[in-house]
Amino acid sequence: MVEIFERLVTGDGIAEDVDILETLSRAMMDSSLCGLGQAAPVPVLDTLKHFRNDYENRINSQSCCEL
Repeated sequence: MVEIFERLVTGDGIAEDVDILETLSRAMMDSSLCGLGQAAPVPVLDTLKHFRNDYENRINSQSCCEL
């Protein structure tokens, strides 16, 4: 996940990154045995739910600007 976010921040993200983030987050929630592991991906899933367009726009623009 960290590598994906680093790519997004530097403007090197690819379209598949959004789907991978969602898949990884759901896998973490489903497979974790502790509450921390189950809750850690919630912010990522929330931003994907409410701001998916921002992720996609950043990937499509390939710009490196401050968030």
